[in-house]
Amino acid sequence: DLGITLAKRNGNKLTVVVTNKGGKPVPVDLTIQYTDGTSDKLHRTIGVWEKGAADVTLSTNISKNINKIILSDPHTPDSNPKDNVYLWK
Repeated sequence: DLGITLAKRNGNKLTVVVTNKGGKPVPVDLTIQYTDGTSDKLHRTIGVWEKGAADVTLSTNISKNINKIILSDPHTPDSNPKDNVYLWK
């Protein structure tokens, strides 16, 4: 089970922390939805968990206003889907 535990923006840099609550190494797939209706995707392979880390930090440069961030992959089981969406405030 993965969950978004932190999302912050500093200027044009977006940082998202994803926690692996279940301990099983699974890919990380984030969709960043912007207020203008467009989106970007970030993907990390299961290799991000190979050293046993409980959290992984993803960073990217953005220039648009964020609506929400969605953590999802239809092939990855998830026991708590409520922590897979981060509504931007």
